[in-house]
Amino acid sequence: MNGSNNSLEPQIVTDYEFYNGRKNYASNITGAYYAARKSVLEYLYKIKRQARILIFREVGSGYVTPLGVWVIRETVKNAMNYKKPIILDNFNDALNKMSNGLMVGLKYWKKSSKLIKFLKTQKTLDQFI
Repeated sequence: MNGSNNSLEPQIVTDYEFYNGRKNYASNITGAYYAARKSVLEYLYKIKRQARILIFREVGSGYVTPLGVWVIRETVKNAMNYKKPIILDNFNDALNKMSNGLMVGLKYWKKSSKLIKFLKTQKTLDQFI
């Protein structure tokens, strides 16, 4: 939670890229962004696939000793190699399932994420038929 004022809203910091990649350095979460991106890209290259990836990382008050971005790189690598993925029917179901394990409510993530907004408003092929 954001301890700098009396607000109860969590502080959510994001970086993102769309299909064309980034033009500037990811300046909000910097090294964490690139550590997570590296593990994702290595996995996608290995399986010869493209994908949309959303990574949510929460840091609570119990995280008192920062260990560096290697923790993020290894955690994401382990997640990408998980043997039994959960397969859901649509993006909303995936968001709801993912939000079950978060400390911060999904409404705050939706409010902060440009990727969620984009994916929720992106037209699909069946909308043109």
